Amino acid sequence: MRKKSYITVTDQFCGCGGSSSGAVQAGCEIVMAINHWERAVETHNTNFPNTAHDCTDISACDPWRYPSTDILITSPECTNHSLARGKKRKNLGQMDLFNPQTIDPDDERSRATLWDVVRFSEVHQYNFVVVENVVEVRHWILFDSWLNAMHTLGYDHEAIFFNSMFAEAPQSRDRVYIVFWKQGNPKPNLSFTPLAQCPKCGEVEAIQSWKNPFKKWGRYGNR
Repeated sequence: MRKKSYITVTDQFCGCGGSSSGAVQAGCEIVMAINHWERAVETHNTNFPNTAHDCTDISACDPWRYPSTDILITSPECTNHSLARGKKRKNLGQMDLFNPQTIDPDDERSRATLWDVVRFSEVHQYNFVVVENVVEVRHWILFDSWLNAMHTLGYDHEAIFFNSMFAEAPQSRDRVYIVFWKQGNPKPNLSFTPLAQCPKCGEVEAIQSWKNPFKKWGRYGNR
């Protein structure tokens, strides 16, 4: 299927439609939405009745069955990357002689959903790909290999670490947004300057800064 003159979007791991709503507000049309959970697909279909939906195991499906779009927005399962699971996430590639690690198949399958981004991008050659996940995904032992796979497909990228409170959401939730764009395309403007209070100047446009300039990633207030 040829890409259309307006900006079209596929929402992979679509959830109930939060990411799709943001894309619509930016002027896009949600053409395809996919999720393995029936309730999520039902809810997304209620919110976006003109979008095509598929309830399927994304890791087992063939990307060729779906239409090509300009943009892929995707939120691969983040549960098994998150500190909320209470498991060690750093240095997972380093074996411990005295405390051997065991591999949880469910954990590995959960993290493997990130490779579905690569599979779909290889087939559809999206102009842009936006991946949302928890900050701890950066500790995944295959994270750099995953990035390199996208680079091999012809993408550049930038990672933005953002707390939802700065988007005026009624919660504090740290996330990373990894934005890929086709090499040769203009780099998107990914800077954000949320309003903040300066003791001397009053309300100003804040700029993100890092406690460690060599480690430009982390959680809000702990960087």
